[in-house]
Amino acid sequence: MTARVQNILRSFEQLSESEKKDLAFEILQRTTQFDLPPVIDDILVSCAEDLFLSLDREELTHE
Repeated sequence: MTARVQNILRSFEQLSESEKKDLAFEILQRTTQFDLPPVIDDILVSCAEDLFLSLDREELTHE
């Protein structure tokens, strides 16, 4: 991930929930035109696992 993308993500985290939804909607509209490869189940499962492990770690730090 480039530094520019990391900066955008950091800025995204500072937005209100409403602004995050607005931005996500706009990004999804703009990316429907990309010729993206199909999602492979193994990749999807791996991403989901990473997400849930991250959420578990975050939950443990807030207990």
